[in-house]
Amino acid sequence: MNKISTIAMLLLGAAPLAAQEKPATAKVTYDDQIRAIFREHCFTCHNQGEAKGGLALDSFGKTMEGGSSGGVIEPQDIESSRLWDLVAHIDTPIMPPNQDKLPAAKLDLIKTWIETGALENSGSVAKKSNKPSLKMAGPTTTGKPEGPAAMPENVWRQPVVYTDRAAAVSAITTSPWAPLAAIAGHKQISLYNTDSGELLGVLPYPEGTPYILRFSRNGDLLMAGGGRGGHSGSVVLYEVRTGKRLMSLGDELDVVLAADINPSLTRVALAGPQRIIRIYSTEDGSLLHEIKKHTDWVTALEYSPDGVLLASGDRSNGLFVWEADAAQEYLNLQGHKGPITAVSWRGDSNVLASASEDRSVKLWEMNEGKAIKSFNAHGGGTETVRFGQDGRLATAGRDRVAKVFSADGKEEKKTPGFSDIALEATLTYDGKRLIAGDWTGTVRMWDLEKMEEVAQLPPNPPTYDMQVAALQTAATAAKAKADESAAQLAAADKSVAGKKAQQTANAETIARLQKEVADLAANTKQADGDKNAQIAAIKQNDAKRKSLEGAINKQDQGLAQATKQLRSAQGAEKNASAQRTKRQGELKNAQSQLASASKSLEAAQQKEAAAKAEAAQASEAATKAAAALKSTEEQLASAAEGDKEALTQQVAENRKSADAAKTAADQAAEKATAAAAEVAKQAKEAEAKSAAVKQLEQLVAKDDAEVKKQAAEAKRLDGERQQKAKAVAKSKAERETVKKAIADAQAKQKQLEAAIANYGKETQKRQAEIKKAEEAKGKLATELAQLEKQKSEKASAAEAAKKSLAAAEASLAQRKKEAADFAAQPQQVSAEAKPSETQVSDNVN
Repeated sequence: MNKISTIAMLLLGAAPLAAQEKPATAKVTYDDQIRAIFREHCFTCHNQGEAKGGLALDSFGKTMEGGSSGGVIEPQDIESSRLWDLVAHIDTPIMPPNQDKLPAAKLDLIKTWIETGALENSGSVAKKSNKPSLKMAGPTTTGKPEGPAAMPENVWRQPVVYTDRAAAVSAITTSPWAPLAAIAGHKQISLYNTDSGELLGVLPYPEGTPYILRFSRNGDLLMAGGGRGGHSGSVVLYEVRTGKRLMSLGDELDVVLAADINPSLTRVALAGPQRIIRIYSTEDGSLLHEIKKHTDWVTALEYSPDGVLLASGDRSNGLFVWEADAAQEYLNLQGHKGPITAVSWRGDSNVLASASEDRSVKLWEMNEGKAIKSFNAHGGGTETVRFGQDGRLATAGRDRVAKVFSADGKEEKKTPGFSDIALEATLTYDGKRLIAGDWTGTVRMWDLEKMEEVAQLPPNPPTYDMQVAALQTAATAAKAKADESAAQLAAADKSVAGKKAQQTANAETIARLQKEVADLAANTKQADGDKNAQIAAIKQNDAKRKSLEGAINKQDQGLAQATKQLRSAQGAEKNASAQRTKRQGELKNAQSQLASASKSLEAAQQKEAAAKAEAAQASEAATKAAAALKSTEEQLASAAEGDKEALTQQVAENRKSADAAKTAADQAAEKATAAAAEVAKQAKEAEAKSAAVKQLEQLVAKDDAEVKKQAAEAKRLDGERQQKAKAVAKSKAERETVKKAIADAQAKQKQLEAAIANYGKETQKRQAEIKKAEEAKGKLATELAQLEKQKSEKASAAEAAKKSLAAAEASLAQRKKEAADFAAQPQQVSAEAKPSETQVSDNVN
C-alpha cells in the first residue's frame, strides 16, 4: 500500500525563485545551435511528419507547443522543463532512446538555451516570465487563535498498545501554533512536546491504525482518519486540551487514507480505496457530498487555508481541485507520471504542492492550474510534501531521507539516512525543527539550524511502569549529575583560588625582579662612574709618567755627565798624586842616595818588592770589586720593580768600591813601576840625585798642591754626582709609584668593566625573567578568565543540575501519582472495541 500524506503547518523562511539573478552567458538560440543537436539526435522520432507523443522538434514553434501531455520547455526554468529532465537522464523515459547520453557540451548548450529564455534566433529577446511568483507576502496567520494555542492538559500517558518495535509510521502532524506533534501508532495517537521531546499524552484509537492526522487550522482539534484494511474506516475528532473524543464521522468499508477538516470546522472530507470523496457535516454528521471522479484509491486530500478549495490526488496520478462548498470540479492538474502521494496548500491558498512516486514535487497556481515549478525531490519517489507557513516545504522519500526546500525548490536541508523508506516529514510550529519517520517505525526530530538529532518520538510510547522506571533512572542520573556538578564547581573554585595564588606569586616575582633591575642599574651607574674615574686617573698618571720619564732621561744625561766629569777629575787627581808620589820617591830616593847609594838601592829594591806585592793584592781586590759590580748590575737588570731601589743603591756602592779598588790597583801598579824605575834610576843615577833633591822638593810641593786641588774638585764633583744619582733614583722610584698606580687603576678598570658586563648580563637575565613573568601574567590572566568563565559555567551547570534534579524528582513524583490515579480508575478504554463518548470522557483526566 502506498504511504499516505500528512500535514505540517510551520513557520519557515524562503527566497523566491524569481529574485535569483542568473549570470550572463553567450547567446544560444534554436536556429544557431539547438536545431542541429535535435536534427542529429531527435528528428527521427520527433518531426512534423511523425511526432511521437505529439512532440515535433523540427521547428521552433512546434518545439515550444510541446506534446500531447503538455509543454516540454519552460523558458528560464530548467527544473520545470520536461525535455531537460529526459535528455539529462534525470527522469524517464530517457532520451534519445537506445543511445548514450548526449555529450556534456551539447547538454550544456541545451541547458543554457533554456535558462536564457529559449530564444528562436539571434534577433530574439528573452521575454519576462509571466509565471506567478512563488513569493509569499508573509507568514500566514489564518486560523491563529487569539489566546494561547491549545496544548494537552492532564491527558493520560498510558499507551493502548506497547510493542518492542513499532510498525511503519503511517501519519505525523504538528500543531500550526504550538510545540505539539501527533504521531500515529497502532490503535493510538501519541502527543509529544516538540520543544522538549516529552510525551504529553496518548489518545486511544480503537478503530485500528490512523493513516491520516490533521490539526484544525486553529490548533484546537486533532482529526484522525484510518481504520482496518478491507474492514472499516472513519474519521475521529479529538479536543486537543483534554484529549476528549468529540465525534466520529463516516462508515467506510475500507480504511480512510485521506481526510481533512475545513478551516471553519464545519465539514470533514474523507476518502480511500473506495475512490469516492465523501464530505460530512460536523454539526449533525450528515453526508453532504460525494465526489466520484477518481478512478483509483484516493491517497491525498486537503482543504485550502481559506476554505474555498479542496485538493485531492489518487494512485493513478489523478490530481484535482474542487470547489469546497459545491463539490464541483475546479481544475484538473495534469503532469505527474506516477501515483500522487501527498498534497499541501501554501498558507495564502494561492499555490498547491503535490508529491508523486515519479520523484517530483510540483507547485501549481490556482488561476489556470499551471505548474509553476517542478523539481525532483527524492530518488525512487517522493512520499510526502508539507508546506510551511512561510512557503518552505518538508519532504520525505524512498531515498530514505527527509528534506527541507525553499519556496523555489532549492534544497536547504537534508537529514542523515533512515534505515528504510522515509514515509513522513513535517516541520514544527516555529519552523526550527523537522520531524520525520520511516518504514521501521522510527521517528526522529532534528534541530534545523545545527542539523542535529534532538529527540526520538516513538509511535509506541512506554507504559506508565516503564515511564516511572525511566524517570526514576533519570532522577538518579540527575542526582549523580547534580553531585558531579557540585564537585566540579568545588574543583573550579579550587582551581580559581590556585590560579589567583599563582597570579599573586607572579606579581611578587615581577616586583622583586624589577627592584633587582633597578638596583643593577644603580650599581651599573656607580661602576661606570668609578670606571671613568679610573680612566681619568690612568690618563693623569700616564701623563705624569711621561713627564717623569722625560725628567729621568735628562737626569740620566746629567748624571752621566757628572760621572764623566768625576772620572776625569779622579783621573787628574790620580795623575797628580802619581806625579807627586813619583816626585816624592824621586826625592826620597835622591835623599837616600845621598846617604848611601847601596842603601838606597837596597831600599829601592825592598820598596819595589813591597810595591809589587801591593799591586798584586790591589789587582786582586779590584777584580773582586768589578765582579761584585757586574753581579749587582745583572741583578738590577732582571730585578722586580720593588727590589730595584735597594739594588740601585748597592750598584752605586759596588761601583764606588770597584772604582776605589781599581784606583788602588792602579796606584799600586804605578808604585811598583815607579819603584822599579826608581831602582833602575837609583842604580843608574845615584850620583845625579843629590843635585836634584832641591828641585824635586819644589816639584813635590807643587804636585802636592795640585793633588789637593784635584782631590777637592773630585770631591765636589762626586757630591754633585751623588745628588744627581739620588735625584734619578727618586724620579725612578716616583715613576715606579706612578706605574704601579696606573697598573692598579687599569686592574680596577678591568674589574669595573667586568662588573658592568656582569651587571648587564644580570640585568638581561632579570629582564628576560620579567618578560617571562609578564607573559606568564598575561597567560595567568587568560587562564584565570577561562577558569572564572568555567567556574561561572560550572556554577550555572550546578544550578541547572539542581533544577534538573528538582524537575526530575517532581516529574517522577507527578508520574507516579498519575500512574496510581490511572490504575485506580474503575474502567479503562478498551483498545479492541470502539468506546462510547462517555467511555472516552471517563478516560480523560
